[in-house]
Amino acid sequence: MRRRLTARGMGWASGVGLLALMITMLIGMYMWAKMVEPLVPTSNPADNIYNKVLQQTTDIQDTLNRRAEEMNRGFEDPVRSPGTEDQPDKKLFDVVLLDEGPRKIQVIKAVQKLTGLGLARAKDLVESAPQGVVTGVSRNEATKAKAALEAAGAKVEIR
Repeated sequence: MRRRLTARGMGWASGVGLLALMITMLIGMYMWAKMVEPLVPTSNPADNIYNKVLQQTTDIQDTLNRRAEEMNRGFEDPVRSPGTEDQPDKKLFDVVLLDEGPRKIQVIKAVQKLTGLGLARAKDLVESAPQGVVTGVSRNEATKAKAALEAAGAKVEIR
């Protein structure tokens, strides 16, 4: 009859010997890893290249920004002092309906024509005055919309 070799069947002394052997192997592997560690590069070469390119790109961007600021200093308005800043000129305007006036139906039709809304929505917009009718348009379009609404009988403001 064959006897199986197990941790229990080997006896107490053999189990301790096996444990000691495993600990010795782990310590050896740890020591080997410590000796080899300086030989292994700590980072990926691709990461090093990426970091260098990123640093160079940042340097170029800083240089270009600095040169642009230097060039802009030469184009300052001599009348204004460098510290004073006015409100920038507005490029987009809103046409606001202040009051529908006596001819409500004509105003609703004008709002429909300007906005492309249906009858019910145009009526709601006119009745909820003051309300923006046309928003974010150029000055020329805003004055045309204002003229059309005033011709219909509404009180209008451009903001």
